[in-house]
Amino acid sequence: MRVTHLVCLENLEEVTEYCRIPVEKIDIITGAMGHALATEGGFCTGSARVTNHQRLSSSGYVFSASLPPYFASAAITAIDIHEENPGLITKLKKNIAILWKGLSAIQGLSFASSPES
Repeated sequence: MRVTHLVCLENLEEVTEYCRIPVEKIDIITGAMGHALATEGGFCTGSARVTNHQRLSSSGYVFSASLPPYFASAAITAIDIHEENPGLITKLKKNIAILWKGLSAIQGLSFASSPES
């Protein structure tokens, strides 16, 4: 499961419930910090079996370049801002609903996703 845009979700189960996928069925979760945290870098997490395979099979890619300290600092700051302002996600969801409604009114414009995604 790729969660690039969902890094600041309080609960991954919101996504798995929406997609009707039990958390236990997800082998690996990957994400990039470029969208939700306005920085660079990425992450992955999963079961020991999957992450051990990745660590052993892709070390040339995974460990070829470390995250510069200023990118890590930007990610930490973005997470801190999110934690200090829990209403930001609610405000974002309201803004998305307004945008979705406005764009949906444009004749000939269609979406491949849902307003919640």
